[in-house]
Amino acid sequence: MKNSFLITLIFIFLPLISIGQSGEWCGTVYPEYMFEYVEEATRNLQNGIEKSGDAYYIPVTLHNMRQNSGLGGTDIERILEMFCEIADAFEPYDMNLYLSSIEYHDNTAWTADAAIATTQFLTREKNTVNMYLFPSLTGGAGLCGYYSGNATSPGATQPMGLDVIAININGCGNRVDVLVHELGHYFGLPHTFHGFEGSGSNCGVYVVNGERVDGSNCHGVTDRICDTKPDNNASGGLNCPGGQGCLQYDRDSVAFYPDITNYMSYFDEDCQNRFTQGQQEVMRNIIENLREDLLIPPIPESIEGVTETATLVLPPEGANRPYDEVYFNWAPVPNSTHYYFEINRTENFSPSFMVENGIVEKNEYTSTILQPSLDYYWRVIPYNQVNTCNATDSQGSFSTLAWTVANEEVEGVESFDISPNPVTSGASLIIELQTTRSMNGALNVYNISGQLVHREAIDVPASSNQFMLDTQPFATGLYVVQLEFEEGMIYQKFVVQ
Repeated sequence: MKNSFLITLIFIFLPLISIGQSGEWCGTVYPEYMFEYVEEATRNLQNGIEKSGDAYYIPVTLHNMRQNSGLGGTDIERILEMFCEIADAFEPYDMNLYLSSIEYHDNTAWTADAAIATTQFLTREKNTVNMYLFPSLTGGAGLCGYYSGNATSPGATQPMGLDVIAININGCGNRVDVLVHELGHYFGLPHTFHGFEGSGSNCGVYVVNGERVDGSNCHGVTDRICDTKPDNNASGGLNCPGGQGCLQYDRDSVAFYPDITNYMSYFDEDCQNRFTQGQQEVMRNIIENLREDLLIPPIPESIEGVTETATLVLPPEGANRPYDEVYFNWAPVPNSTHYYFEINRTENFSPSFMVENGIVEKNEYTSTILQPSLDYYWRVIPYNQVNTCNATDSQGSFSTLAWTVANEEVEGVESFDISPNPVTSGASLIIELQTTRSMNGALNVYNISGQLVHREAIDVPASSNQFMLDTQPFATGLYVVQLEFEEGMIYQKFVVQ
């Protein structure tokens, strides 16, 4: 039954996804019935009625789409930089975007948006803006992104359809204006040139429709927002020659230059930098009437920007570690709530040689998937939900040994405990061993570099056994005590402080 439901979803939602034309970077289709909210906001603004001046705090979930192997996604540094830039674009309008989470989806079948209906059904987060970062989009060459779904449908009061933003991160991901543009659609804004989609640049061309330069018909044509200038441009990624775009003509043959600075136009990122007050009122109208679900999550605490990098502690630079369990630790970074952690085989952290990565909220991580006798590099990037700017990594390196810290099954050993842990330098470490048979072996101690720093022979009768280890010769740090018998080896970690 569930499979039938998924198939139904796909056929219902596909009409809402614009395939887009080659060479155009936005594939969003804006339905006519959404203009009800645009026109309401425009009328209210002209009548001196503005929405509340409250600041909105809006959570955003970024979905990083990768191959089964974990490769092919968007680099975390680019994600944090990108989010910083789009948050900065909306902040002047009291729309404070914060990073709810970064979700990693390792599924090769999802690395393009052909299965977006199924993808969003399985991965979409509630009460947040969902933005999917794809390595490619299926809508043709030049398609940079789209918003799929609409804030509502006739007579409805809730968002409908997929209600997600899809971005071609490889083709256009460095153009922050694309992300801001698609977020504008998400918050209810049409193109400034609505109705001219697919008609070309219209430079030097007389048009029979569109907005008059005098604004006399601004309520009923193009974007219906009266403080945006006329715009007949509809060719993706237009540049802005001379800082003003190309000369155009309205339906009365009056010459004009479009507003190259508006985010909802089709000019490139060197031009775009603003929304108008009318567009701001439309977005606020949509949020307060149709997207109140975005205002449900608790607002993050007021957190200052992260200005410091992480100080790496363990493992020390160039240290050796047993390969099957490596513990990482770094000093907490002021104002940070999250840390990106990565282990790589290359010093330049090539995505092709990434071994392990993830987002953690504590200043520590333990890896159990490394291989013996190899060199590794690791890095940490601190950030918080409100401010992802200035996210800079700290890097370290280490090597793995051929032996492990995992306990073997040793016949005759029932329990193995050490205390106190941590132990104060100069105090004795108590080693307790419960056995059911007599054994002869050795007590070994290794430092964090894998060097043997203590060894003594031990005889273990079939009973409760206790050994005292003097820590006076040991410097502060992490150690491994190993009990070695003919039947096998067992380990415990301890810290001298």
